[in-house]
Amino acid sequence: MYATYKPRTKILQQHITEYVVLKKQSTDNLNYFAFPHKSGSLALYFKANINIDAAGVSISEAPTPKPLVITLGKYLEPLLVKYKGEITELSVNFTPVGMNYFFDENFARIANKPAQFLTDVAWNELASRLYQSAGAGAGMIELLEEFLISQFRERDLSKAESAVKLIEADKSVKVKNIALKLNLSERTINRLFHKYIGCSPKDFRKIARFRASIKMNSKDANLTQLCMNNEYYDSSHFCKEFIKLTNKNPKQFFQLLTKTSDVGFPYIFLN
Repeated sequence: MYATYKPRTKILQQHITEYVVLKKQSTDNLNYFAFPHKSGSLALYFKANINIDAAGVSISEAPTPKPLVITLGKYLEPLLVKYKGEITELSVNFTPVGMNYFFDENFARIANKPAQFLTDVAWNELASRLYQSAGAGAGMIELLEEFLISQFRERDLSKAESAVKLIEADKSVKVKNIALKLNLSERTINRLFHKYIGCSPKDFRKIARFRASIKMNSKDANLTQLCMNNEYYDSSHFCKEFIKLTNKNPKQFFQLLTKTSDVGFPYIFLN
């Protein structure tokens, strides 16, 4: 159902983690919960109707060609995604700051909601070209990468990237310490996160801890060890943050994840 591809060129590898192609056949509906992610994503469709509301995102097969592009920003609770009919979706998963290199506008304008439509003409024309001429798979990726390289902007976002790396290296680091290490004010650090990453440093830290826990999890995961290794203060803190981000405590979440998904695609699928 899912196929993943890694960027092929050095410049794209610096800002994009992977491309994911979903080829869903029309025999079944597909519903799942997606969970907060420290990166931003962009998804392209050609024959789809999409409804975005407070409940989540619903994607259904359209009878006539209709290119659509949506961006996924930061969200701090599960996002319900529903598919109906035969759907082909191509997602671009960026590094935490990566999306900013492919637009004149910053992340805060492009993806300031959990999900929203991207009206950029060039990207919507790409959606049409992808599904008309390339089909699914490697041919689609080649066309996508040519377009991404044409859209690349040289920008100096080193301060925002350094702040992200400090949190990823020490998930208990305080904003004031990030500011000291980068010789910036706390206000500037907060502004960088909201502008280029789409959330506060505090919320990014929560998501980073959560995502690291998923990555470390296995069938026989020791929750106490996960708590300690990902720099939660204690088991109560671990549980509280998981409930906020997933609506489940850690034990419930990992049990459901093991039954329905894996660490590559940490979704909880619904019947």
